[in-house]
Amino acid sequence: MKITILGSCLSGMALALRLIHSKHEVEICLPETGLESCSSGYLFNSVSFESLSSLGLNLRKWVTPLRGGRAHAASDQIEAESGSHLFSADSLRLHQEIQKSVGEDRYRFDSRFSHFEPRVGYHIKSAQFENGTEALADLFVGADGVQSVVRKEQVPGPALSLVQTHQISGTSKFSDSDSVLRGRVISYRVPQASGELIIYPVDSGTVSWRLQVDARGPLHTGTSSEELRQQVFQWSRDWPTELHPIFEESAITAVQSTKCSDRRLPHLFHKDNVVLIGKAAHPTLPDLYSGVDSDLEDALLLGDLLDEFEKGHFDSLDVCLTEFIRQRRPLLNSRIRRARAQQKRVLSTS
Repeated sequence: MKITILGSCLSGMALALRLIHSKHEVEICLPETGLESCSSGYLFNSVSFESLSSLGLNLRKWVTPLRGGRAHAASDQIEAESGSHLFSADSLRLHQEIQKSVGEDRYRFDSRFSHFEPRVGYHIKSAQFENGTEALADLFVGADGVQSVVRKEQVPGPALSLVQTHQISGTSKFSDSDSVLRGRVISYRVPQASGELIIYPVDSGTVSWRLQVDARGPLHTGTSSEELRQQVFQWSRDWPTELHPIFEESAITAVQSTKCSDRRLPHLFHKDNVVLIGKAAHPTLPDLYSGVDSDLEDALLLGDLLDEFEKGHFDSLDVCLTEFIRQRRPLLNSRIRRARAQQKRVLSTS
């Protein structure tokens, strides 16, 4: 089976790694001209860590182990809680390590998805790109994020609705993270911004952070990076003193604001030979604490099921892909409920 992955999300890259591991014919088509980093480092749990390691990635040498799934701040006191073991990783470094294992020849850059052919009927023969090229495959996987073009084109499902929260994510230079964060993920209620914040170290000189705020406040998705830096800096003046250096405008190296969205899970993640994974499949409210585990779980489970299909354990590809959402639905619904509860907390501080 030839499999073409459309999009540059981590779920697609991880799926390519999983499929190569079991000798599938794979290519990954990305709209960008090269590998890019995200505005904040990746956060994932110990199960995801072990799964990626089992596929040949030597993560232990460069990812950062964290403790304390959550910590809450009251006034100027940050109190740590014990929690599940987590790991953080520089997003660009993880993308590069996956590419090394998958093989650069399997990456097609500057391939922005346009539409499928044929346009009429169920079974898709080719993906067409804006640069005039195409990709032929037996299975197409949409891994192109929340605003997925693949989803809109082939597997629309329930409507995507915007909600009343923004998520601001960023990375800062901070050489004193060991003494302040002490290898923890910490969280902080931010009444000045009507929001909730988490901060976690990525390496010895870098920390990442995410802030969810009430969208009815001063921010909007058109806010420039410089305006975001200034706004976050102003909010941070009322936060615990030890956090101030993280949010100096000169310390923030990357920052991005996105409007959060939500929708109920669809009946299926696929239509004939096109399937969605990651945020393309479930573009639901982001949970500050869940990181990229859902994306990685999608990739690894879909890889396992496609192996089973190739061995003849499913009567058809449709049955195989239906099993994919059947197994994913309970945990995804649980995370959606948790994210919605978190949104209520954010809005309740307004």
